[in-house]
Amino acid sequence: MQPNSDTAKTRTLLHPEVTELLDRHLSRLDQATPGLIDGLYLTGSIALGDYRHGISDIDFLALTTRPPNEQDLAAVAAVHDDAPNVPHVDGIYLDRDWLNTLPDNEQAVPHAVNRVFDPNRPCGELNPLLWLTLARYGIPVRGPRIEDLSLTIDPQRLRTWNLNNLKTYWQPLAESIRQAVAGREPHAAASAEGVAWAVLGPARLHCTLATSDVISKSAGGTYTAQHFPRWAALADQAVGWRQGRSTQFRTTDALAAAAMIDAIAEDAWKRWG
Repeated sequence: MQPNSDTAKTRTLLHPEVTELLDRHLSRLDQATPGLIDGLYLTGSIALGDYRHGISDIDFLALTTRPPNEQDLAAVAAVHDDAPNVPHVDGIYLDRDWLNTLPDNEQAVPHAVNRVFDPNRPCGELNPLLWLTLARYGIPVRGPRIEDLSLTIDPQRLRTWNLNNLKTYWQPLAESIRQAVAGREPHAAASAEGVAWAVLGPARLHCTLATSDVISKSAGGTYTAQHFPRWAALADQAVGWRQGRSTQFRTTDALAAAAMIDAIAEDAWKRWG
């Protein structure tokens, strides 16, 4: 299926690196699995206007014309194995019929995360936030327009998932951070990528709970500064790192990020739990 006029216009706005890698990936998928890929939609940082060269992945949802068989899965795995290491080309492969139910409980479907393809394990990316991102901001590369997919978001499932993710992923991460830096000198260097991830993520879920919308990581920094001003400077530092600004994080920053995660999660549960 060729891109319609809307997808062709949209693709001209993409970072040239993204367009080149997508064309390469789709071409190889078509050669390896003729007729399998019926639609492909960009999600993640690209869809949210926050793609950063060298940091962001290329995230997508691919719709298939049939449930992939073992030969299809082996061929798709080979395509991902041959993909560039940076940026990762990551995606979910979903039988088109599944759009009737919008699966969002992290079911086992073929998917690639951090460039590693897995044909049959639960997919953490298959959640209500994916469908919200796709419905509001998804970029069609192949297939029908987003509005023609008839996506319906369940507000209750979205709220429950965000609250549970704050409790079961982000708060354990905060504790892991505290354990990882225990005993280190306060001004010892900390992982910039790790601290930025911890700082910019939780506020995005808080924002979704407050607004039923989804924002980028960089916008998450702005949201933190506005709603949790105690950590405004740290959020600005994390956004600056994401945007290419030279910056250094310390043990104290990692501990502040852990405290911020707990504060945001506790505030979310108090308000919407």
